[in-house]
Amino acid sequence: MTTTLFVTWDRTRVSVLQADTAHTPRLTAAWTAPWPETFQPLLQPEMAGKWLADQWRTAGLTAKPLHIVLPREDVVLRHLELPQAPDDELADLVRFQAASRSTLPIDQLSLDYVPLSSVIGREGRDVLAITVPKSAVESIRKLALNAERELTGISFSAHALGEWGEQVDRRLLKTRLDNSNESTVVIAIEQDRVELSVVTGRELTFAHAARIVLEEGQSSTPVILAEVSRTLMAGQRLRPGLRVDHGWLIGGDAELAKLLGERLECLVQPVNPIKDHPQTTLLTNWHEQPVRVAILLGAASQAHPITATVNLLKPRQPPPKRDPRKQQLAIVAGLVLFLVFFFSGGSLLRLQTLDGMIEELQTSRGRLKENVDLGKKFVDHASVIGDWALRDRNQLTQLTELEALFPGGLDRPYLINYEFTVGTRDVLGDVLGTVAAQSRESMENMHDSLSEQPHYKLFTQPIEFNDRADDSKYPYRHKLVLQLPKKKLAPPAPAAVAPKNAT
Repeated sequence: MTTTLFVTWDRTRVSVLQADTAHTPRLTAAWTAPWPETFQPLLQPEMAGKWLADQWRTAGLTAKPLHIVLPREDVVLRHLELPQAPDDELADLVRFQAASRSTLPIDQLSLDYVPLSSVIGREGRDVLAITVPKSAVESIRKLALNAERELTGISFSAHALGEWGEQVDRRLLKTRLDNSNESTVVIAIEQDRVELSVVTGRELTFAHAARIVLEEGQSSTPVILAEVSRTLMAGQRLRPGLRVDHGWLIGGDAELAKLLGERLECLVQPVNPIKDHPQTTLLTNWHEQPVRVAILLGAASQAHPITATVNLLKPRQPPPKRDPRKQQLAIVAGLVLFLVFFFSGGSLLRLQTLDGMIEELQTSRGRLKENVDLGKKFVDHASVIGDWALRDRNQLTQLTELEALFPGGLDRPYLINYEFTVGTRDVLGDVLGTVAAQSRESMENMHDSLSEQPHYKLFTQPIEFNDRADDSKYPYRHKLVLQLPKKKLAPPAPAAVAPKNAT
């Protein structure tokens, strides 16, 4: 019996399901509680681990293996477009590309990836790269050690929701085939947060999470619909032709499901993972946490998964490279033995045999040199790819970074137009655009926010008032001129009051 503790948390609450994963996951215990206000789990892992050990001992949670499911906001997802390459070279290409796009050195990141199916009309290969700082992984190790548990895996919520959705598809939609290329979206709403996972043909192709920021008296429905539309549009930019065939809604009612179905042009069904589970009696105290239940059930299903697995604790590794020096040493040792035999009184026949061995060694040496030259070619290609990737800025990512730096809520400044020009030498590129704002103060706040970012070089431009502007609520105009230096600096910090919006 393989019994594991599956744990997910946020800043306020931690939730655990204990499940036997030998076959179909069977729940044996459940526990949830708010975090004490005296510590944060990843900042004080020793204290958090000891507190969890006491709590779990009291709750009767006896399993030693521990699997942590991080919130979507704690990991970074990147769609990477790579040159066509065999599987044994894919891991190295992913690392080169991820290193060129990451704001942290690659040796400070734990990196896993999921190969994606090819896109029609586009050469090369696509992968979904997942990274988390190694410092966070080490904090989780310390937490598990102090909780008296053995850490076996680290995944993230969007992947678990996608797996849960595929398991529900298999159980409830009997007509769907295992090799189907249809797309399913799971839309999970929990208090002031919405999370979406899109799975196409057993592959997690896109994921998004965002906070729902509402003004007083405002309904959350329009905001949720906007986030769903934004997610679908972003996914279609990365995976042209992407469309959703079916959807599952967690934490919403039938009316919201109907509106989502109209927006996505497919059937969206509300589902409660607690009532839908055959062991619902174990989850009687979880009626306000259906999203967490779905996440933990999806993580528990990874012992027999439908989608490709993700484990940031033990990420995919390139196959071990053969060391030609060992073969060379073995050949030299054999040559020495033959020489000893020859000088100890071998005959002419032995000499002829040795000549044949020397010829064979020379041929082997030539093959080894070809292997070395082939490896050098791959290293040179990787260097070229790295420089190409550094200048190949993903404009969706670029726009998302700029949007995160614009301070304010729903009334913050916005870009009227945008132009990106690839730079040369020490400049990656130039960003030109026009920004509209409601007030001069709002525009100045945006200017100050951009000026503080070492990632960009801002050229000061005047702020103009245009009382004949097309958008009368945003009459102020500002020409935005930014330059992206090639040297990697600290990542741009989002504006303090900007809504947290992960792509």
